[in-house]
Amino acid sequence: MSARQPKPWTEIGGSRVIEDWRDNPELDRLQLHLEPATIAHGPRLNALFNEVFQRSRSIEEWRWKNLEHPNANLSWNHLAVTPDDRVVAQYGNLPLILRLNGEVHLGAQQADNLVHSDYRQGGVVHRVLMRTTVLRGPTQHVYCSLGFPNREAYLVGKRLMRYQDLCKIQRLRQRISLARAARERIRPNRGTLPAVKMLSASSRLAASIGASLSTAVRGAGIRIEVLSEAPSQMDELWNRTRPQIAMAEHRCSRWLHWRYFSSPRTDYRVLGAWRAEELLGIAVVRPPESFSSGVASCYLMDLVAVDGAEAPLLHEVRKLAARLGGDELIAWDSPGNPYRDAMLGHGYQAFGDPLRVVYWLHAKYPLDPEDFGKASNWYLTAGTGDDL
Repeated sequence: MSARQPKPWTEIGGSRVIEDWRDNPELDRLQLHLEPATIAHGPRLNALFNEVFQRSRSIEEWRWKNLEHPNANLSWNHLAVTPDDRVVAQYGNLPLILRLNGEVHLGAQQADNLVHSDYRQGGVVHRVLMRTTVLRGPTQHVYCSLGFPNREAYLVGKRLMRYQDLCKIQRLRQRISLARAARERIRPNRGTLPAVKMLSASSRLAASIGASLSTAVRGAGIRIEVLSEAPSQMDELWNRTRPQIAMAEHRCSRWLHWRYFSSPRTDYRVLGAWRAEELLGIAVVRPPESFSSGVASCYLMDLVAVDGAEAPLLHEVRKLAARLGGDELIAWDSPGNPYRDAMLGHGYQAFGDPLRVVYWLHAKYPLDPEDFGKASNWYLTAGTGDDL
């Protein structure tokens, strides 16, 4: 067995194979039992999420995240429930469709892992839920999982869950002129932001932006538009990136629609780069959601491009962020980022502590674990993170 591949759960700490995954003496002692999540659990799970994370997520957002994903499967989420049907913990997994060396594989992404404060002592509940997820994974053809833990979760996971380190992601930041941001700040409403090429000449600001756009891309014959729906050409564009992107979340048109065009919480802006009717690239910007910190941070959530389209896209992303009121742009720079040079050339600079990415593989995983665990293979963006 490769040194990079984690041991299967049957070899960790004397854990035995649980033939009936509901049979857990550790939980019996706490008067808890296991259940797979269902739609009926939605309101209770969302209430627990808001209590644990001090958030105010709506039930509509829970439904979007857990039910509307193109490969949604709530039964991957395992719950600890009291005799009176109170949900006190969840080990959550979102479907994660991965393109690994040209092949598409089903995986999972750890998300919304919750334990009520009354049941955290000793990590027993979390450990049992994690073990159940690993043991049941192959029966549902799920052999791998990625996670983006915070420091506390990382330390616990390394000790109890045998997390494997995949890579560290450096964050990049591009400063935007504060004076320009103040001049160009507009209300973040998709209805007020038509396609760049169609901006009204009646607005002096819009006219100047449209003129600079034409100048920026005329030489390459590329035009940039703000998209109102996921383009059908996204599948073809994604296929063309195979030589430069070895391993990444699979970005098909259906996923793009769900992730960025149907979110009930965030009004993402998606730019498309076109040559005639051929889609050469997309870039996704998350508008600043709060100015409470004094700095309005926009995020470059995704960038996919071929034939050099990343350069004009990055040029327009900066202008778009300024128009949305951004004081800075933040992006992820994973080890396999094919657009790093272009981003650095547009003024992005590294800042802050890197983000950790962890993974686990089941012993029956069908691909080479050495290849999977090679950091430089992976292109991960903020759009793959679990803060949806």
